Amino acid sequence: MKILITGGQGFIGCHLVDNFLSKGHEVTVFDRHYEEKKWEEYGWKNKVTFQLGDLKDRDSVFDAVYHNDIVVNLGGLLGTQEMINNPIPAIEVNILGALNVFDAIRMHKKRGFQIAVGNHWMNNPYSITKTTAERFALMYNKEHGTDIRVCRGMNVYGERQKHRPIRKIFPNVVIPALLNKDITIYGSGNQVMDLIYVKDFVEILSRIILIDNIPNT
Repeated sequence: MKILITGGQGFIGCHLVDNFLSKGHEVTVFDRHYEEKKWEEYGWKNKVTFQLGDLKDRDSVFDAVYHNDIVVNLGGLLGTQEMINNPIPAIEVNILGALNVFDAIRMHKKRGFQIAVGNHWMNNPYSITKTTAERFALMYNKEHGTDIRVCRGMNVYGERQKHRPIRKIFPNVVIPALLNKDITIYGSGNQVMDLIYVKDFVEILSRIILIDNIPNT
């Protein structure tokens, strides 16, 4: 299968690329920038196709979708507290960009996948916009007969996860501990949080994406 992954150079995306390659699929990464160091580190050169584009650019999205069998939309603007004072860019990328992907999937009759957030109840621009995109995906399935699968994931951790600029719970606890520095505790410190290892998570995603005749849920 020819599989397009938007945001394929990101933390989850890069592991999903590796997963699909291991199963013999042809993978194209759609992104705004080519990160050469990552491609060298991950061994992608001559194995993965790169297509320059922006989710906000409808024409580039439609062109990329047309040339593939499956479209995995992992692209998006990250951040929680970082975007509270200016949520407009998150709306433009995470909602309007996703709608460009969904419209292309609908027009070209492709199978799609939309990543969703586990903390959909939180009132920050990232959670709000990603949850809105999730609901639009389900609406497209109901109203237009598309096949856009949705999966929520929360607190994924593992290799290649960045410590900054976007703060993530696992590296923000583990890295200070490794450096023998103080660990910042938020709230009471008695909270319980579920975590999932990134390679386990992308294996789940790949099975959801590749299986035929899955119900539109």
